[in-house]
Amino acid sequence: MIFKKRKHPLPKFPESVIPTFRQLCEAVESDEAQELIPEVDKCMAHFQRLKKKHENMNLQLAYEIADRCRFLLDHYDSFTEEQQSLIMGAVRYFAIADDALSETAFASGFHDDAKVMNYVLEELDLLERVIAL
Repeated sequence: MIFKKRKHPLPKFPESVIPTFRQLCEAVESDEAQELIPEVDKCMAHFQRLKKKHENMNLQLAYEIADRCRFLLDHYDSFTEEQQSLIMGAVRYFAIADDALSETAFASGFHDDAKVMNYVLEELDLLERVIAL
C-alpha cells in the first residue's frame, strides 16, 4: 500500500476538528449544495459585523476560505460523489459548524477552517487554490 505524504493534513488540535469535519462530510444533490452559497455569504456578513468588536479576528482569512467555498460549490457537479462529500464537509465546517477555535477569540480563529479547506483542496488536486498560512 502506498501512503500519500500530505502537505495539508487535517489539524489534530483541537481534538474535535477531525470528528466534526468527518461528521459533516456527506454528498448531497446539486441543488442542496447550491443552497449553501447564501449560507456562506450570511456567515461572512456575520463575521464582518463581529470584526467591529473583535479587532484580532482575521477577516482576510475568512474571505479566502469563503472564496474557496464558493468555487467548490460552483463546480460541485464536476466532482465525484466521494469528492462532493469532502466539499460538503469543508463548506459546512466553515459556514455552519461550531468549531472548537472561536473565530473571535484569537487571530488564529479561522486557522482550523483554513486547514480543513486546504486538506480538501489537496484531496481534489486543486493545489493552486490552497490558502497560504
